[in-house]
Amino acid sequence: MKEIKAISDDQYDQLYAINERDMDGEYGRMGKAVNSEVFLKLNTTTNDLSASPKHIEVIVRNFEDNIIDEDKFIDTLSLFGKKPDDFGYD
Repeated sequence: MKEIKAISDDQYDQLYAINERDMDGEYGRMGKAVNSEVFLKLNTTTNDLSASPKHIEVIVRNFEDNIIDEDKFIDTLSLFGKKPDDFGYD
């Protein structure tokens, strides 16, 4: 949306700052209130930790291109049982 100028830089920053995986945050509370069972299934890490190399490459590229910050990089990789040092980052 930011790329097509549908939202401002400030709106992008505000939306990006939301931790969508925080079950006690605003998003988590709303999701659980609407349909707790489905929301928890969609937002709980499963035992299936696989991802295609192409998808992992996109995550790494987004970090390298400063599209995601270090914290988001670490959080996203952790969903797949990976760490930044698996890709040569400290």
